[in-house]
Amino acid sequence: MYSIGQFSMICNLNKKTLRYYDEIDLFKPVRIDETNQYRYYDESQIEIIREILRLKAIGIPLDQIKSILAVYNSAKPNEQLNAVYAHRLTAIERSIKQLKEQKALINHYLTSEASRDEKVISYSIEKGFFVEKGNLFYNSIDVNQRDLNAVISAFYESANGLKLTSGHIFRRSFDENMAHYDEIFAYTLENVKEGKIKAQPQVLSLKLVCDSIKNREHGYKQLFDHINLNGYVVNQIYEKYLMDSGRMHVEIIVSIE
Repeated sequence: MYSIGQFSMICNLNKKTLRYYDEIDLFKPVRIDETNQYRYYDESQIEIIREILRLKAIGIPLDQIKSILAVYNSAKPNEQLNAVYAHRLTAIERSIKQLKEQKALINHYLTSEASRDEKVISYSIEKGFFVEKGNLFYNSIDVNQRDLNAVISAFYESANGLKLTSGHIFRRSFDENMAHYDEIFAYTLENVKEGKIKAQPQVLSLKLVCDSIKNREHGYKQLFDHINLNGYVVNQIYEKYLMDSGRMHVEIIVSIE
């Protein structure tokens, strides 16, 4: 058994940190002397504290380390910890990607003063029955923009041989507790039946086509300004993604009353 001073030297960790880990119930000594409150540790704890330090060094917060240790199985330590390392590596790679994107934006802003100014972009708005009558094969979803590719793959896999007569369309969510998109669908010749096929009536709507995804926000502002000016009531909002001349266009359709 080792005193806190001896244990701190073995693990290259100061005594104050060991006492703090004890106070937050992260890493407790095997015994505390009742007479002088000295803390004592045993040899079996050396690997545990080293693992805590490894997890902390790769950026895992102490509260998460505590949760990891709560289900720590000494019989299968490598299997459990490798899963933790893999998850953390994925998070780091995602952060690196985000930082690179932020770096590129900063460089862009630094080299182009004009890029900081909002450009006035104007799109034409059409009114008509752009939400057509038909049967829809659909999947309920709850995702943001960055997850749409995975949703598209899952959607076509779930179609399982159904004949679809249109490309996929996304429905935007109005629910404050949900992500940006709550449904993906496509038109089909299949009959309405139990499952994921429903009837869609023809609906009066507005349509605006943005020439790029990055300008979609300008399109939405123009649409909502137009809607407010004309006193329309919005029912649903849909998005189609169309490739035209090598560029991704976004078709926004708003059903109205």
